Amino acid sequence: MSLTVKETSGPQVPAGTHIAICFGVVDIGTQPDTGFGEKKKLVIMWELPHERMTFDGQEKPMAISRFYGHSLSKKANLRKDLVGWRGREFTAEELQGFELKNVLGKPCQVSVVVNENGKSVVDSVVAIPKGMKVEPAFNPLVEYSVDQGRDGVYLKLPDWLKKCVDQALENDPERQADAKADEIEAQAAEEDIVPF
Repeated sequence: MSLTVKETSGPQVPAGTHIAICFGVVDIGTQPDTGFGEKKKLVIMWELPHERMTFDGQEKPMAISRFYGHSLSKKANLRKDLVGWRGREFTAEELQGFELKNVLGKPCQVSVVVNENGKSVVDSVVAIPKGMKVEPAFNPLVEYSVDQGRDGVYLKLPDWLKKCVDQALENDPERQADAKADEIEAQAAEEDIVPF
């Protein structure tokens, strides 16, 4: 099984640099092997206040998102985009205490390019110019983790994101049983070693 779930095709965000506001941070869990091994993934979603369309009879900002690995190593795309967004590198202390939910509601600029499949994708993220005022997000801010299960936040996610969460290995009953068995085995081994 591979991570083939993508946003449903619809109107594409025009290529170029756009003002954007983060309205969603979604941990979609460990996704099945796509040829590079199983990977923990998350999705960051932005709305683009200056690119608007009519959805369900209401004018709303268009949205775009990007998949990331969970790593904040120097070469990781997530770290590169966060550094660009902040306009400066992280200190060691900042990295240790960093919580991704802090980007919710924060503005930035996203560079959008059209990939070889004709789909608009986020290529990079940078800070907004100093002094620029950006309105608050139109969409409700969404923070979700696969560990929450199919709760009320999950139910409000777009269908394509629900599919990503559903295919996460954390939601595989067989895998959960194996993990529980490993945990019990590890506890039993630990108890054998402890002399009291």
